[in-house]
Amino acid sequence: MFACSQTSVKNTIPYKSDLYQHWIHSYEDDIINQEHRTYRPATFPFPPARGREGFEIKENGVFVSYPIAPVDGNLTIKEKWTLNNDELTVTGKTTTNKYKIISLTKEKLVLKPAK
Repeated sequence: MFACSQTSVKNTIPYKSDLYQHWIHSYEDDIINQEHRTYRPATFPFPPARGREGFEIKENGVFVSYPIAPVDGNLTIKEKWTLNNDELTVTGKTTTNKYKIISLTKEKLVLKPAK
């Protein structure tokens, strides 16, 4: 069940500084049958898993993606990010992905692909 204290994301994100950290996908918290993806800080005590993707959002506009590598571990890919209202845009060398911020606290970030 999805349970978190939601931060209303309107014209600006009131706690934008909460974005600036290393986030790890917490698929245990994802909402079934919805496109929402839940992330927790890298310091969160995750249960054992065979691998978890993540990313780091830095205040200087750098977005570091950590996808799962073909072998054990994660890759490191540097990209750029921008924020317009509640839409997070991540731009890499060949792709641009947009996400709507559903909720944000220092302990949890919920995103879904923007349309």
